[in-house]
Amino acid sequence: MRIALDAHAGVALRPAGSMVRGAVTYRALARAASELARGLAALDIDIGDRVSILSPTRSEWTLADLGILLSGAVVVPIDHTDSAERCAQILAHSGARAVICEDDEQLAKVDSIAGRCPALRQRIMMTGSGARTIALDDVRARGRLEHDSLLFTRGAAVAADDVATIVYSSSETEPLACAALTHANLLAATASYRGDRELDAGAIVHMVVPLEQTPARVAQLGALTAGATITFACDDHDRQTSDEAAA
Repeated sequence: MRIALDAHAGVALRPAGSMVRGAVTYRALARAASELARGLAALDIDIGDRVSILSPTRSEWTLADLGILLSGAVVVPIDHTDSAERCAQILAHSGARAVICEDDEQLAKVDSIAGRCPALRQRIMMTGSGARTIALDDVRARGRLEHDSLLFTRGAAVAADDVATIVYSSSETEPLACAALTHANLLAATASYRGDRELDAGAIVHMVVPLEQTPARVAQLGALTAGATITFACDDHDRQTSDEAAA
């Protein structure tokens, strides 16, 4: 799934209540997503491999989602409030090769159950650090060493009916259940959302629903394809990726 982020001007992401501080332009977001995608490839994440995101809604969640999709891998969101046991079930069932954790608290869950997830090879950190982990910024740095053509090659190899994301049920009191959505599914839902709401580059989409939920991700993709600006209800200035950090 390819989104022409650099086709838009202006601000893509910004903290709630701020017009400037922490703003991420479309140009910076496109560059960061491309670097992350190439960095994942450098870590031997192949087309169709599963990569989980274990974090509350924040701008790095958006970056991770876009980077994984751009790399041709499959996004597997995990509710950041899930227990270590539920994380183990999702990581093992999906066969996730990598997990992107927000911080040390989320990493501790993964560390405690890693032995039950034989496919898991990489633990990537948005913030914080731990043994056998790599920082999100370092993955991007690796990506800068890879040629841009890598993503064109991967994009050409991904078909519309290939799986783009696997979403799991959120209730820990019920048996694990999941649904696989293809790139065509996401594109159709995104186009419908954008058209129904008549989104354009002047729109502001305030993200309240957690991004691990599919409606929120469709809203996010709808906003980004329209060139609108996304704000985050639960982001703060200290946790927001700045335009300078994305550069």
